[in-house]
Amino acid sequence: MRPLTGRWIRSWAGTTIAALLCLFAADCGGSTQAARSAVKPTSQTKSTSGETSTSGTIVVTTTLPTTTPPVSCAAFSGYQSLPAGRTMLLRAPASNHRRAAIIMLHGYTATPEGEETVSGWTALMDGTDVVVAYPEGSPTPYGGYGWAIGTTRDATSGTDDVADIDNVINQLIGQDCVDPAQIMVVGESTGSGLGLLVACDPRTAGRVNFFALAIPAVDPNVTSRCAGARPFPLLVIASLLDQTVPYDGIPPAGLSAFTAPLAFFGQIATSVDGCSGTRTTLVPGGTHVSYTQCTDVANFFVANDGHHTWPGGPTGAGGLSPGGFPASKVAWCESGLTATPPPVDCSAILAAYELTGDR
Repeated sequence: MRPLTGRWIRSWAGTTIAALLCLFAADCGGSTQAARSAVKPTSQTKSTSGETSTSGTIVVTTTLPTTTPPVSCAAFSGYQSLPAGRTMLLRAPASNHRRAAIIMLHGYTATPEGEETVSGWTALMDGTDVVVAYPEGSPTPYGGYGWAIGTTRDATSGTDDVADIDNVINQLIGQDCVDPAQIMVVGESTGSGLGLLVACDPRTAGRVNFFALAIPAVDPNVTSRCAGARPFPLLVIASLLDQTVPYDGIPPAGLSAFTAPLAFFGQIATSVDGCSGTRTTLVPGGTHVSYTQCTDVANFFVANDGHHTWPGGPTGAGGLSPGGFPASKVAWCESGLTATPPPVDCSAILAAYELTGDR
């Protein structure tokens, strides 16, 4: 930087003084009209965005602080209608502030009410300010509902289910006082397949804070749609005794295969989340697979017990044993979402299952 010379300082001072004299004289050539119009008002004007006062030739503008409009949502428990004729079962306490939401996606032939029962999310969040939503898929030939995720088996067709979940997110934010930065999507079985598509689809990518996918019924028709997706935080939980989505990927006789859970997880973790350096450790009731480096967080657990139903839920679907792995608590604590009051002591959960909870 060149030193400031006396000549430069004198020039600057002269220019500054001339500008000030010009201002007070209100006669600066082409800017004369602007200067005169600025000193004409003698009264003060106010608006919601700021306050302007004038005195003589000096104009002072002060910006007033803005406040966030108050939020008011009454308690709601029941079904809400969505665009395109869909509905969702909603459990939402009254709130005067924006709060977190869990979107629970049911499996094939399941129902929102059944998913509420087997997952236990409503019971876990009871007494907190968290919203729990259970969207409804399209009818299957066997009863219950499913999702058009493109899998070779256990999928419906003819609907755009990613767009429907986008509508769910919009409604939760616009109508149910949900914080757009406090949303978790949770999926069971083929609901995990839809959760993965929501994570990878450009229409919904970045709209969800965390994804937790349990007993995932996913095949290459789903994972191929994640090519080129942006990184997203992922938790996958499988069950070692699952016969519908076998841990080793070998399907029952006569049925097409779902991708082995660990293989599906590893594919997404490395190709989308940029993970490397696998670590495998034992945790209570199962095994934890993680990485030393990832663009975004990715964790996999396999529960030693439990079958093809929500791990550790209060009851199993179709009489299956849910086992003891606390999938809901692990997912909640790792998601980084907040609740008032907290539904569980996450410090103990995070430590036991080697998680960071820093989402």
